[in-house]
Amino acid sequence: MKIFYFIIFLLFNLSLCFSQNLVENASFENAWTCPESFTTFPSARPYPAWFNPSKGTPDQFHPCSLGDASVPFNFAGFMFPAHGQAYAGIILRETFDDSIKTYKGVSREYIQTKLLEPLEKEKLYCVKLSYANASKSLFSVDALGITLTNSKIGTKDAGLIIQRPQITNRPGHIMDNTDYWIEMCGVYRAYGGETYLTIGNFLDNIHTNFKVNDIEFTDSAFYYAYYYIDDVRVYKIENDFECACLDDLSFGSDWLADNYDPETGYNTKDILVLNPNSTSGEEENNTDNKSNLNNNSDNKDLLGENKSNSSENSNNENENSLKNQNENESSNLSMLNMKESEITEKAFEQARVGSKFNLNRIFFEFNSAELLALSYTELDKLVEILSLKSNLRIEVRGHTDNVGTESYNKSLSIKRAQAVYDYLISSGIDKKRMKYRGFGTKVPVASNDTEEGRSLNRRVEIIVVEL
Repeated sequence: MKIFYFIIFLLFNLSLCFSQNLVENASFENAWTCPESFTTFPSARPYPAWFNPSKGTPDQFHPCSLGDASVPFNFAGFMFPAHGQAYAGIILRETFDDSIKTYKGVSREYIQTKLLEPLEKEKLYCVKLSYANASKSLFSVDALGITLTNSKIGTKDAGLIIQRPQITNRPGHIMDNTDYWIEMCGVYRAYGGETYLTIGNFLDNIHTNFKVNDIEFTDSAFYYAYYYIDDVRVYKIENDFECACLDDLSFGSDWLADNYDPETGYNTKDILVLNPNSTSGEEENNTDNKSNLNNNSDNKDLLGENKSNSSENSNNENENSLKNQNENESSNLSMLNMKESEITEKAFEQARVGSKFNLNRIFFEFNSAELLALSYTELDKLVEILSLKSNLRIEVRGHTDNVGTESYNKSLSIKRAQAVYDYLISSGIDKKRMKYRGFGTKVPVASNDTEEGRSLNRRVEIIVVEL
């Protein structure tokens, strides 16, 4: 009997070994040429099989380098590879103080690759990478994600790419591991056709928590949150346990799993619930009681304090750790960019002709009118309400921010409104009860001068036409 179980165990592990990784050049060992130092100019193809989807300058660290982009010693610090001989490096956040920006628009770097084959509909995939905070990096953050999309995504500057990642670091878990690698791991159930994988920080600055690193090797000139990336993997699995995720520091998105939470769009049930009796020092150190410095008017002073002050502050912080930890966990949903739904029966009971309701839980492919499957929960609520209220007639309205030409924005707003309209029709709602329009940039609800304002202006809303 022992031999039988041993054979089963052996076969299982062999099946894992031979699972095809769909990521080419997964450990960044292939190089166009030996890197000499940090990248100074944006390159469309920074390494073989990888794209640069922005104007950022991702780096490559390789033992063939005769300069300061070698392994393990390099301009960003000291680190042996997680796998193989090389690794990549990207900035997850650069603008911490507006007064010392290097140039307008700098804030993020991303790397992107085309998978060896598209993902199959409703199949499970294990998605992993290894990351480490560079030891010279002055900051560490809690925002790192992996997106899987049907088409390329990107931005024309070095700023934020607006896309919802399917695999994400746990909000509030500050990734300050400077002397070892941590594996980001999640199970993803494909909707079918996903072909491109992109790595980076997809959260805006408001939702990107950070802390100032206070270690021996920190370099004050390294004024950003810089991370090494290695061993990127995507492979098909039959059961989630085959992915062997070791902790709850990151989540995936399997919408058929028991622990899938439609409120977050991730497999977070029983994970984001705090244990009030927890005394884990590791958990306390990772939460915002020690690191929620963003948007704090005292940031500049904090950066100028000497190291003894930080140890004094930590004593006060630990006294309030449980209180702050609760506040941090309760804000996880907002960090995941999930707003409270306005589509409720109670809201429509109180509605009048002209009432507006934002569909703030629907998401589109980047620069596209293709609805992401995460949107279906919100739209299905609307279908249910329209089915119950047979006299209710609505208009679907699309709006955009001011990035891009007016004609393009007008077209995109119409197409996104139509996408919602078409979904409602496909769900059995009579098209005579609805119409749709797009307004482009003409009806803003906030200033387009900030990313937060632009995000509010990018919206699809429902207007009550008749009750």
